[in-house]
Amino acid sequence: MSFSPHSQPNLYKDCTRKQRQIGVCVASVMHSGTHLVFNMLRESMGCKGISLQDIREGKPGVALFHLVDAHKGELRLSCPIITPMRHPVRILESFRRRGKPQSEMESQFRNLDKLDPLFIHVDHIARDQHVKRVGDRLGIDLKTDWPLLSPKGTVGFKVTPERVSAIPGWIMDIYTHSLET
Repeated sequence: MSFSPHSQPNLYKDCTRKQRQIGVCVASVMHSGTHLVFNMLRESMGCKGISLQDIREGKPGVALFHLVDAHKGELRLSCPIITPMRHPVRILESFRRRGKPQSEMESQFRNLDKLDPLFIHVDHIARDQHVKRVGDRLGIDLKTDWPLLSPKGTVGFKVTPERVSAIPGWIMDIYTHSLET
């Protein structure tokens, strides 16, 4: 059974903070803001990081799942799935700086396309609105404590039309759709 976070506007509205010990999975394309979102959820929920097996068993906490680890892209969980997102040009630049091929990034986006996650854009001007929307849907108060653009990594790296043209259109479609959800 797959969880669809878009079907209910507030999943845990009537719970107190102590009752809100739910399982949440952070499923991400590498270099997309994974640890920022993972740590924000753990701190906001007052819980620890747990394994996917713990999530499958209904234990509370936050599991981290890089989509590079997906087995044939299948991730069946009955919990909310949160996906951090950066502009694909910035993700690709992070891959290139680490000597990783673009095909590895594309493979992870293919796996992402099979999920129905809630997105948090870590480097978009509307980031705080995305964080609030996800928090409202989970019934928890989420707060960011990181700058809109990290002091390391791709700061100063401009997203230009030429660089966007290196990203497959279907990935840009996922990114554009994630801004709207």
